[in-house]
Amino acid sequence: MNDTSKKLKCANRNIVICEVLAFVQNKLDVMDEQGLIQICESAFSTADIDLAKSLLFESLSKRSTTRKGQGKTFRDLKDIICLFKETDPEKIPMFVAKKLEKLPPVTFDHVDITALLKRIVLLEQCTRDFKHQYATKIDLNDRISDTISSINQERNVNMQKRGVFKLFNSGPMALPTLSVVTDDSLCNEHSIDMSPATLSHTQQSPCAAE
Repeated sequence: MNDTSKKLKCANRNIVICEVLAFVQNKLDVMDEQGLIQICESAFSTADIDLAKSLLFESLSKRSTTRKGQGKTFRDLKDIICLFKETDPEKIPMFVAKKLEKLPPVTFDHVDITALLKRIVLLEQCTRDFKHQYATKIDLNDRISDTISSINQERNVNMQKRGVFKLFNSGPMALPTLSVVTDDSLCNEHSIDMSPATLSHTQQSPCAAE
């Protein structure tokens, strides 16, 4: 089977059949680099690792560096892991295994216990922080009720203020028209009749009036 027959295409990502790359891709996030290299060296042949490296670099259109001499397999696996870490996961093909029996088991001999303990401690700390900061359903409902009550009270106060303003602010009022009284009009209104008839009447004696 040639290299091209091991590649399948899906809608978004290519699917490549390679047991070495499938194992590395799935274990890279849960194992340390040194332990992962040790498992691959003991479980896969040099030919399998060479083929995996060429498939990975070809799939990502990268130029592969040829390793020679002692430690070649170790350095090839190092190149594979570095390329996985440096590349956007969305751009990396999906590597799958056809022969599941070739996938090695992961035992505690290949796991960094110190790193595992650090992750457990970090997980416990995150759990404590979550318990300290989270709110129960009852607390959330009480907070919502208080917020709604506060909004309603503020709305009622605003409505009352607007009602008082409307009560006293009924619009502009017209001032009553005041008539200006002049001296001439006052004299005309209260003038004394100085006609001869009036004077003759006022000059009559009391006896004549009787």
